[in-house]
Amino acid sequence: MGRRLFEIINPFVQSWVSGNNEIDELVKNVISSLSCKYASLKNKSTGTKTKISRQKTGCGYLLAESGDLGKCEKQDVERHIGWVHEVMVH
Repeated sequence: MGRRLFEIINPFVQSWVSGNNEIDELVKNVISSLSCKYASLKNKSTGTKTKISRQKTGCGYLLAESGDLGKCEKQDVERHIGWVHEVMVH
């Protein structure tokens, strides 16, 4: 049911703290700039290996869902493309 819950909270953007302050601040700024009702920066990583990898490479990570249960509605696609543009500006 966990994944299904995210499908109900739609649209949303989520990321995880990397432990690299510069990356984490950038990710916070990007998330806050997106026009998304549900957005969060979680303290737990998706895994230690992933967290260490992000710290070393200087790469942030965002999970964005703008559709509903695999549907491909025009407004959801346009929202997602808009988010990509907003992220690229940063």
